[in-house]
Amino acid sequence: LGLASTDPEKGLEALHTALKSAEMVRDEYASTRNAFALAVPLLRLGRYQEALHWLRYSELRCHHNGLRMALLYTRACVQIFLGEVDGLADELRGALDQYGSSHPWIQEPLSTALADLFQVEERYEEALAIYQRWLIESPRSGWIRLTHGAVRALTKLQRLEEAQRLAQTASVVADDVMTYRADAQLVVGLSLWPRREAETHLLSAYRAFKGKIVPRATEAALHLTALYQLQGKHAEAHHIFAQSQPSLKELGVTGLKLLGGRALDLLELPFDARSVPHAFLLGRRDVLEAGSRLALRPRGLEILALLLAYPEGLSGRSLEYGVYGREGVAALRVEIFRLKKALGIEIKNGPYRLAVEIKSDYREVDRLLKKGDIWEAVHLYRGPLLPDSTAPGIENLRVALEQQLVESVLATADLDLAWELAQVLSDNLRLWEFLLRFPETDQRLYTVKGRVAVLRSELNLEEG
Repeated sequence: LGLASTDPEKGLEALHTALKSAEMVRDEYASTRNAFALAVPLLRLGRYQEALHWLRYSELRCHHNGLRMALLYTRACVQIFLGEVDGLADELRGALDQYGSSHPWIQEPLSTALADLFQVEERYEEALAIYQRWLIESPRSGWIRLTHGAVRALTKLQRLEEAQRLAQTASVVADDVMTYRADAQLVVGLSLWPRREAETHLLSAYRAFKGKIVPRATEAALHLTALYQLQGKHAEAHHIFAQSQPSLKELGVTGLKLLGGRALDLLELPFDARSVPHAFLLGRRDVLEAGSRLALRPRGLEILALLLAYPEGLSGRSLEYGVYGREGVAALRVEIFRLKKALGIEIKNGPYRLAVEIKSDYREVDRLLKKGDIWEAVHLYRGPLLPDSTAPGIENLRVALEQQLVESVLATADLDLAWELAQVLSDNLRLWEFLLRFPETDQRLYTVKGRVAVLRSELNLEEG
């Protein structure tokens, strides 16, 4: 009854009663099993430390190898969330070698726990190979859970179309059970992130899991928050974080990496006392810290963007020219002083440079392009760098980034990716003309032809 309850708090109550009953009649096996069972709702509630204590208590008393393996799998999941993973991979491999043949049912859970560990160690190919093996061998009832891990790995490997196909398939074939349907929504949302279409799926999963299966709700919340921050929806981002704060505080580094996935690189964590400002400068001019928007002057934002673009530093003359278009501007020092005060961080001089690393969407898109992750870069690109700025240095950076994006996308010859970028770079004729390659059966071709005609007319170019 305790494990079957849809309310984890009521489940805990029943399981405490079951444990006391087993202890009263001195049934050691039942006591060990019921203490283990207590960890399950605690895990669902995001009370990972409590869950770990009950698991360790059970392991000390356990003399049944099958139960010991089940305990190890659950403890591995909890330890990954908590960040206590030293020696865990060797322990999982040792158990598979020793008990895999005598207890074949434990091979899949222990293997996938190892795959989750590989994910946080950024060994995505190895993780994916494990998930894919079990996707072939597992019954449909276990398919959605395995798809979840596979989609996490595929998105990290930039195999986004493959991830989306697998997620959509999982959403169709998932068993007609509420938690499976919610899992399918989460997986589809992860595969689509950071596209706007991800929001509906992530919200649905978050609402279904909230208060019931906290790790799943946390994963949806992390991705939703990053999506809202990218969209400039600060109130929505803050609201989701405020609701998820208790469970987020228990997560260690590996737990955050596993649940945060791709969103973690662009996530500004308001609950983290070590948080630093996070600049959103593409199509926007927002700088957040601890979930709140910092009041920066336009000149300060321009200086910040230039310092982010040149982490090695800029001379005073170069910075003056980048901001004002000329040298010898006394106002620069005043603007830098105001920027330091607004950000609450040190800006060194000789050359001018940021003393601490600041996350920014501009730097992240640039990093992804240099790494060759074109799909990810396009989906994170929300518009021109500081679109209203006329500072020479900003205009140069803006044009350079746009050209780099267009060249990278055209080099892929991917029409869908080019279409995504054209929705943002709506005035780029070269990009729209490339889209004329759409087949006649594609409805988007009509939009493309119309847009190309308008742009050519505006540029006084002849048709053809």
